[in-house]
Amino acid sequence: MTDQKTTKKTEKKQPDIITANTVLTIKIPAKDVASAYSQAVNKLKKKLKLPGFRAGKVPTNVAEQHLDFEQVAQEALQELLPELYTKAVAAGKHKPLTNPEFRPVKIEKGTDWEIEAHIAEKPELTLPKYAAVVKKAIQHVKKEQAEAEKKASKDKDAKTPAVPNAEESKTHLLQHIYADLAEEFRPQVPELLVKREIEADVREMERQLQGMKLTIAEYLSRSGQTEEAFSQQITVRAVTKLQSVLITDAIAKEAKITITDKDIDAKLDTLEDKDFVKKERNNPEYRSVVHQSLFNEHVHEHLLSL
Repeated sequence: MTDQKTTKKTEKKQPDIITANTVLTIKIPAKDVASAYSQAVNKLKKKLKLPGFRAGKVPTNVAEQHLDFEQVAQEALQELLPELYTKAVAAGKHKPLTNPEFRPVKIEKGTDWEIEAHIAEKPELTLPKYAAVVKKAIQHVKKEQAEAEKKASKDKDAKTPAVPNAEESKTHLLQHIYADLAEEFRPQVPELLVKREIEADVREMERQLQGMKLTIAEYLSRSGQTEEAFSQQITVRAVTKLQSVLITDAIAKEAKITITDKDIDAKLDTLEDKDFVKKERNNPEYRSVVHQSLFNEHVHEHLLSL
């Protein structure tokens, strides 16, 4: 039924940090196509309205002449692809991080069909001697802070700089640590993963702008920002976020940091909203959120302790 071939395919030049997707080639024999195509026609003809025929009573041969081929093919693929894609993933022992992006290679009536399933898989990332990079970043930030305080104390006319609180200082330090780790080890991020992150970012921005009754285009116009600059900005933001996730996972692996159910329960016991915790304690999605929060927290504590 399927021919799975994993390749690395670059369709357009990308920054070297953004890598090509993993591509699974799925071939569908003509006989299976014909069966699915026929079922798709029978389904779509029920909504077809033609002069001289009652709704839902258009003969199949007549309906096929009036239905758009691409529409029928799309309906047929919706029936065929889920099972074939699942088999292709299992056969290649792939571990997709996102839903696939299907791209037609060959779709013609009466022939075998060929579809590409683009997926993003977690790239291998090792961080040899990462502790040295972290220590250097911490020293650099502390030196900058000391120099700023020294300069402020000497300049009598200078305004006293606002002293960041502990949480702000911690965030600032972690930002520098992750930036230096990303620069040193340059984690590779699959193209589709970046695309999905950008889509989520844009949806969130659209949601926020709805309250201001603005579209993104209107917002960019008012702020004097070009679409190209905006595209570059959200791409950099997406890549930076995803690199941080990959770095966090790699450090956890190196440092053997894990979060257990016992850790999650202990955290839940410290939360003030006891009624909410009681209601959601066994909710898998909620526990997953708490797990990720604890995971990040433990990795950050490890980094800051170096």
